[in-house]
Amino acid sequence: MIPWNRLGVLPSLLLALVPALAHARQTEVQTELLVIPAPPPPVNGSEVNHNFWVGGTVALSKDWAFVADYATANALGEVYVYRRTSTGWVSHQKLQGDLGSGFGAALSVDGITLVVGAFIWNDLAGRVYVFGLREGMWILQQELFAPGVPDSEKAHFGFSVAVEGEVLAIGALGVDHPVDLSGAVFIYERTVGRFEPVARFHLPPLRDVLNGTISRLG
Repeated sequence: MIPWNRLGVLPSLLLALVPALAHARQTEVQTELLVIPAPPPPVNGSEVNHNFWVGGTVALSKDWAFVADYATANALGEVYVYRRTSTGWVSHQKLQGDLGSGFGAALSVDGITLVVGAFIWNDLAGRVYVFGLREGMWILQQELFAPGVPDSEKAHFGFSVAVEGEVLAIGALGVDHPVDLSGAVFIYERTVGRFEPVARFHLPPLRDVLNGTISRLG
């Protein structure tokens, strides 16, 4: 039995252990940090304009994390892919879109399907990339454009994306009127490994009413 006159030592010992425990916990948390690769050095001694928006969009699926930076130099856009292992999160892959596309401005993932929006592509016409997981790597499977909409309309196709199972929704806020941005959403369904447009949701141009209509494509 501990003498009563020594019990006062216990609180002091516990207080002394708190900083050590806090430091151990901090070290444990730091091992989970995801490190984004540093920007490339200037080309030929000139300045390169890198407006990094790392984390502007993110997505998670079980042991996979996707972190976008769609405001890189020339709006090339990049999506950093991380994988969770038994020892923590590790850098796994880097995905890139086309020059000036804003690749990564929208992200959605479901299982082994990753959808990346790039609404800046071709002067705001927009584009969407579909990736699939094969043998541990995310591989481009399909590229989508606004169906039945000319590029000159500046559809902003891919401004938002959402995928679940075999159904994909893509927002295009410039459809119907590129100035007033009345917008539309395109619904795709996947058959035989490819997404095909099946419906379009929209509001009448220049109206502030909530009577959305649905029109079948094809």
